[in-house]
Amino acid sequence: MRNKKKALLFIAAILAFFFLGYLRDFIFVNLNDALYYIAHKQYKLQHGVDKRLQFLFNYSYKQLYYLKWLLTVMFSCFYFAVSFYTLRFLFSQKNIFKPLFILYTFLIVLSCMLTLIGILLNDNTWTYKTSRFLMGMAQSPIPLMILIFAIKLLQTENSQ
Repeated sequence: MRNKKKALLFIAAILAFFFLGYLRDFIFVNLNDALYYIAHKQYKLQHGVDKRLQFLFNYSYKQLYYLKWLLTVMFSCFYFAVSFYTLRFLFSQKNIFKPLFILYTFLIVLSCMLTLIGILLNDNTWTYKTSRFLMGMAQSPIPLMILIFAIKLLQTENSQ
């Protein structure tokens, strides 16, 4: 019974990651197209902004730009939460929060530092791309996969 519950929770976590990934991509693709349209008066995508997100045009470029930052933080928190609960159900360790928190903190702090360096140097060509890549990792199941591998490796080493 315990294994069946664990398997169902793992499947629920996978579905949550798929849902979050789809939702995040849908929102950001349309938000980016709305920003492009506001700046250039033409759509970047052939179909334009989805009709369910037409309300985005009620806001200024600057408001939508800052909304992207807020959404990035929100989706990072959502991925963190799903990762945390997945790890908690897969491994019944009480201290599972700490490595996940450290990994997410590392990704976010490094991303912020790179963004600041780009601003201070007035050259964000490589810092922006690297920062976006790191935040993209925070908004994905990659930290979870890294930790599952690391925990399994430690468990294997400790059992020998």
